[in-house]
Amino acid sequence: MFKKIIFKNEAPFIARKWKDCDEEYQEDGQRECQESEKKFQTKLIASFCYFPSNSDLLSLQGELNKSLLKVINKHLMKLPITSIIPGSSANEYVDQILTNVQNYVKDNNLDPMVLPDYKSNFTKEIMYVTFNGEAKMYDGRLWGISTIHRTDECELNTTRTTITVSAHLGLNDLKLYYKGHAKFMSFGPTITAGGNIKKVDFYFKIQQTNKKGEKPDLKEFEIIELSTIWIQLSGLGPLTWILKWLLTGISKLVEDFIVEKMTNTIKEYMANEFEKYSFPV
Repeated sequence: MFKKIIFKNEAPFIARKWKDCDEEYQEDGQRECQESEKKFQTKLIASFCYFPSNSDLLSLQGELNKSLLKVINKHLMKLPITSIIPGSSANEYVDQILTNVQNYVKDNNLDPMVLPDYKSNFTKEIMYVTFNGEAKMYDGRLWGISTIHRTDECELNTTRTTITVSAHLGLNDLKLYYKGHAKFMSFGPTITAGGNIKKVDFYFKIQQTNKKGEKPDLKEFEIIELSTIWIQLSGLGPLTWILKWLLTGISKLVEDFIVEKMTNTIKEYMANEFEKYSFPV
């Protein structure tokens, strides 16, 4: 049985043709109906085909690009730089800066760094008589600044005008040493102090205008974690009762030195390096 395909607007014509076909001319009627359907399909397709002009195409392309960029940037901002830039160029860029810092530290004999001297006065009452004493620590050294390195993947955030790259840096297994002497009444022992700091973690962020030739600015550089400072003192002899004062004083001195002097040394040199090299755009 011939299957009829009836389209709107052509239905009365097809139905009438089909009805008028008797059995003798059914085959011809079927052919005529098929031809009518094909003509209508062609007309229907043509009525829904639209060929835009060049200006319409450009407008459509512009709107599509804006929409795509908005969506893509939204998701790119959440991804590490290695997922966006082939060859991890941001990681390589930051690693090269850190290599320059390491070379600068070694070339300028900054590892070990010279620690400031420490002096502490103390008193002790014996048989209702107060005696004064003094402890001095000098020739202090701190090793480990040349271990500066990146501890995770760089992260990228972008806007229409800027690129921001951030990452965490670290120092590992810092060592410190002091020698000194204490004096109380007739005692004057020579003492030494040695210690270590497991790690120091930093966070930094640079920002650059999204144009070739622009240089990044160091927007943030700060310590986010400083491990416990472990110190051992030897040589106090009968003056072990001043151990607490010395340990507290030396620890505070070394902590301030790391937070201020060491951090600023790294920060200033990195800032100078960023001014020399543009981030690859």
